[in-house]
This record gives sequence, structure tokens and C-alpha cells, in this order.
Amino acid sequence: MDDDLKVQMPIARAAAAALSLTTIEKPGYEADDIIATLARQSARDGVETVIVTGDKDALQLVGDHITVYNESKDIFYTPAAVREKYGLAVTDLVDYFGLMGDASDNIPGLPGVGEKTALKLMQTYGSIDTILKSSASIEGKLKSIVENNRDLLLQSKRLVTLCDTVPLDKTWRDCTVSVPDRRVLGEFLSRYEFKALAQEMLPKNAEPVKETFFDLLT
Repeated sequence: MDDDLKVQMPIARAAAAALSLTTIEKPGYEADDIIATLARQSARDGVETVIVTGDKDALQLVGDHITVYNESKDIFYTPAAVREKYGLAVTDLVDYFGLMGDASDNIPGLPGVGEKTALKLMQTYGSIDTILKSSASIEGKLKSIVENNRDLLLQSKRLVTLCDTVPLDKTWRDCTVSVPDRRVLGEFLSRYEFKALAQEMLPKNAEPVKETFFDLLT
């Protein structure tokens, strides 16, 4: 984690507490893995689940009862929408993203391979495993790239694959939204001088806050 982000985490936890939002953390797992686990849980319980994110890796979770909503683009990704965008089924996305890599997530991918080449390989061979087994039939420079980067390609696939079996002590049912405590929320907004937000979220006649909000950090 970036150092600039690390110092913000206690404040982020305090903000969630002030808003009465449930926070779930698990050492050794990324937030995406926890989201995947909770989404699979709720989907198995028959709940229509929407993951709000712009991270394309979450698209591998799309399926029965799970939709991904990209808010910035105002797109709901269903299996049909995924196929329309990528020309592939949801089940092919892990291999496809593994081939391309993602520098922002430190996923190397196959050197020199972008969207078009990755799509062609997927449409021809169907998976990374098949690509590696069939490398002798690949033509040109791409053949040597595949054969010389087998471990890197398999590592990229592992890194892209979300873990949906994180051992959590909470379930999706613990994430229901409740009304924030006005005093706690007021102290948080006052502490960080969110004046406009305070006017929007709290009544004008809200009681003055006397408690120390940052006791929540301990």
C-alpha cells in the first residue's frame, strides 16, 4: 500500500464508523477478494447483488444474481453486456486479463500483448492453459514470447483471479445500513470541517457534540 494511503486508513475507518457502515478487513487479502466473497455469499442466498466499481477485474464475478455497475460510465454489466464489450464470455475474462496484464495492479501479463492480440489468442485457443500447451502452433515472434514467459503468464492469471472464499467473521447480512448517530457523525464532520456536507446530512438544530469522536480509532 502506498504510504500516502496508509496514513489515511484510520480516518477512513472513522468515517465509516461515523456513517454506521460496516467495515470488513482480513490480513493477507485484498478488498476485491472480500467483495468477491460477500457477493458470492449473497448470490447463493438468492439476493440480487450489485457491485459498484470501475475495476474490470470484478467483471469475472458477473453471473446469476451478480451485476457489476460502473458508475462513471453508467453501465450495468450482465453476462450479455460483458460479451458485447469484450467479445468473450465471463468465464474467459480471467485468462484474457491475465494475457494483457495491468500495470496499475502490478500484473505483468504477456510482454507486448495488448487487447487485440489477447482477444485473438483467446478466440483461437480458449484459455491460457491451452495457449501454453499449443505454443508450437503459434506463428511468428509471438510463439517465442509465449514459450519464454510461461511462468509469468501463469502468475498473471493467478494475480487476476479473485478469491471468493475469504474466511470472514461477518457475512453480507452484517452489512445492512443503519441510521448514523447524529452526535458521532456531527463530530466527524466538524473535525474535518465538512461544513456543506454537515448542512446536508444533519438538521440545522442538531445538538452540539461533546464526546471525543476519535475514541473510535482506539
